[in-house]
Amino acid sequence: MMDDKVDWNDATSTTMTNPLKEEHTPTHTVATDDLEGDINDTDLSGVEAVPWAGDTFVIRHRDSGRAIAVNEDGDIQLMFFHEVGTSQSCHWKCMEKDGWFGFKHEGRYLGHDNNWGFHAEVKHHKGHEYFCARKHPDGGYQLMTVHGWMLRKMDIGQDGQKLVETTNKG
Repeated sequence: MMDDKVDWNDATSTTMTNPLKEEHTPTHTVATDDLEGDINDTDLSGVEAVPWAGDTFVIRHRDSGRAIAVNEDGDIQLMFFHEVGTSQSCHWKCMEKDGWFGFKHEGRYLGHDNNWGFHAEVKHHKGHEYFCARKHPDGGYQLMTVHGWMLRKMDIGQDGQKLVETTNKG
């Protein structure tokens, strides 16, 4: 079951970015809802924002710089910002319910699928769509999802595209 996952000895984290700012976002500054403009991958490097309900974010993998995006089939995958076209998006509105974060794109929430993976298929914010963001010592935030009675970390599968859950370092 776990053999199709990445090498769990490599710690990874996610960075929440505000794509309109070219300077570093201070620790307690939140991202803006205004995401218009011509942005490329280099504009996102080093930019970090504190996850907060009501704001819109690009959620990127810190090491690769790729963003969590929804493709035209509705599947979740990691893509470079410049690869995201009009039929694909990497802008996620952060919501809060009962103290848990949720990330919504075009009315559908990012959530786990009970098969160690993630999707954005449902329009409700319930247990499968609950996230907490924990500050990572190497920078960024580690996204964790509720699964049963435990938190599992979001990470990248061996294919380099699929997002997976792990109970290891993540």
